[in-house]
Amino acid sequence: MTSPHPQPNAEPQPSPLLTSPADLYYETYELTEDILGYAPGGYHPVVIGDIISSSSSRDDPSKVDVESESKSKEPRRYRIMHKLGWGAYATVWLAERLRRGDDGVEAHAGWVALKINVAVGEHWPDRPVDYESAMLRAVQAPFRSKNFEDSESNVVKLEDAFTIHGPNGTHEVLVCEVVVPMGELLRYERSPGWKKAAARGLVRGVAQMHRAGVVHGDLHIGNIALSFPPLSSPSPSPALDPEDVLTSLPHHEMTLVLPRLPMAPHRAASLPPYVVAPVSFVAHYNYDAAWRAERGEEEGEGEGEVRIVDFGTAHYAGTLPSHFVCSKQSISPEAVFALRMQKIDNPPVEPPADIWGLGTAIYQIVAGYALFDDVDIPSLPFYMLQMAGRSPSLLPPYWAAWLPRAGYPIDVSEESAERWWAERRENLRGGCRDDEDAEALVRLLRRVLVLEPGERPSAEEVLEDEWFKMGEGEVGLGERRRRVGSAGAGPDMWFRHKLYGTSWQTSFAS
Repeated sequence: MTSPHPQPNAEPQPSPLLTSPADLYYETYELTEDILGYAPGGYHPVVIGDIISSSSSRDDPSKVDVESESKSKEPRRYRIMHKLGWGAYATVWLAERLRRGDDGVEAHAGWVALKINVAVGEHWPDRPVDYESAMLRAVQAPFRSKNFEDSESNVVKLEDAFTIHGPNGTHEVLVCEVVVPMGELLRYERSPGWKKAAARGLVRGVAQMHRAGVVHGDLHIGNIALSFPPLSSPSPSPALDPEDVLTSLPHHEMTLVLPRLPMAPHRAASLPPYVVAPVSFVAHYNYDAAWRAERGEEEGEGEGEVRIVDFGTAHYAGTLPSHFVCSKQSISPEAVFALRMQKIDNPPVEPPADIWGLGTAIYQIVAGYALFDDVDIPSLPFYMLQMAGRSPSLLPPYWAAWLPRAGYPIDVSEESAERWWAERRENLRGGCRDDEDAEALVRLLRRVLVLEPGERPSAEEVLEDEWFKMGEGEVGLGERRRRVGSAGAGPDMWFRHKLYGTSWQTSFAS
């Protein structure tokens, strides 16, 4: 007869996998990455204070990246200090670079951003682990030569790259400069000159990618940032003291990862003990820019440049992406048509698609919000046709063939397009210098945001547009700002003032 009671040495039953947030005691309410993503093939579990080291990697020495210290046999080591962000396929961390001195003791040697991608094999089984760093190297190759300076690049600077192995698989780690997300910067008032300078830097970045034969594939505000020189110095500085920087940031906001049911050790190892909400340096950027302006420095001097980030969906022109991922704010008409009408899961994405994304990003930089805000992808074709400004007989053939089957009457004419753009012109006017500036920008966007990919200008042609020449040299990313506080304060004072309780205010002059 079988005993109804479990025997002391009986094999334990496997605990269930996490399948929904209800399996956890605490939720993060979308303030962090999805905890369910911490599973084999997913995120790498990270704890504040962890040291991420290349010693566990299997790098090809010929591919170890750009810094001279990275080419040595000494393992590269980085200590996790805070979280900077997260996405569906990676988490990004603020880390300090560690360097061993002559006395053999490791010490702080500057700040970096560590992007840790999800494990390879689960999402893209045929993609090499170093795919993203290879794309970045291809784009940055000309800027490694003696003819260019890093400051001329508008693509995020890659300092190092290697792989690590954890409970969820093998992950690529990209070590990059610390940047400030463009979306967060746009929450504050910016002058027309600042916005135009940001747009110009973005166009240069797209031109840089396309010259290298690389298509980004997902160019939207979330993948655009500004470099932040105070935290990008390659060597230690009093202004970069770890204690001052960390004290100036909000405390780590953590959510305990506690499953409702006990998990088997091998499954529990996939989870971090907690998840951390990301921190932003946008307030530090504002303060540093105000201090530089008060000192009378040239506009934009030392204040950072536009950086294009996240090359996980990038690919070479003429090839298919490994997978299709694109924000609805920046997806091109040809991609929408392929996905919605032709039911193609992984459509071709070529340089003109980046140009469309460039146009939508410029609109958002100047207007302050997305061109297709609150529009879902199934509705996008109707808006795209309405803004096209062509009679049905002049539409691209595949759009003209679809129009009678749209199931909804669409006013496709020059008159409807004029009305559509007149509304957007009003939205753009507040971010432009004057009416003439706004009119020139609308003309540029109407050149860029056209249905037919072959009719869109190249990034180099966009750079030569009249809008970028109007008011050139007046103001830039280093727009004049007034700061209330000590006239003798330096750029490191933001990191110090919270220690001593000083109150600072920043205003923005347009």
